[in-house]
Amino acid sequence: MKILTFNLGHRRSTAREIVRALGESEADVVALQEVGPHHAVAIGMELARAYPHQVMDGLGIDGMGLLSRYPIVEHEFFTLSSPRAHLRVRLDADGRALEVLDVHAMVWVGFFGRVAPGAGDLTELAARALASSPAVLVGDLNTWPGSGVYRILERAGLRDAFADVSEAPGFTFPVFGRYRGLPLPPFLRLDYVWTTPDLCCVRAEVGRTAGSDHLPVLAELAWADARDDEAGA
Repeated sequence: MKILTFNLGHRRSTAREIVRALGESEADVVALQEVGPHHAVAIGMELARAYPHQVMDGLGIDGMGLLSRYPIVEHEFFTLSSPRAHLRVRLDADGRALEVLDVHAMVWVGFFGRVAPGAGDLTELAARALASSPAVLVGDLNTWPGSGVYRILERAGLRDAFADVSEAPGFTFPVFGRYRGLPLPPFLRLDYVWTTPDLCCVRAEVGRTAGSDHLPVLAELAWADARDDEAGA
């Protein structure tokens, strides 16, 4: 299965840019952050056939959404220590339950080691993912590899899908000229697909720009037991 995570950048990207990019992604599951009302309306109208199962909350900076080719069994928006809501969705992925936690973390790990209070959410979210395994924790985590927040997820037992299959830096932020007009190329990896151990990553890549100040991340995942059976055959 292919899972895409993408921070749409709220007002920075147009509905047309996003609909085109998502339609071309060939992802089975799409987790979205910073979904504006213009995004939500256009996605609901124009991608209903490609993604018949959708949950969308077009609140702008706090907007979240999930599109799926698989049936959605249940979903909920919930908050923890920070006021920004997270999205939990349970999918029926070809007869197997898959939990998706879509996150836009209110966390910023400063260059001098400061960790914002919202980092506590990541500890709880990692525990929830592992308790609901198989699961993926995806989204804009506002932190980068090697940070204290990143290590929280590693120590909990989650796997960084991109790092598992690629030695590339995988920078997703900022897009040139899209973040406060700054002429900066991507130099941070803020957007992630994390998996529980019963899932493994086959391939991962950073996508192309689509108007946002973030780049999307696409990960192709497989069930670990299926891969083990294939290796032993």
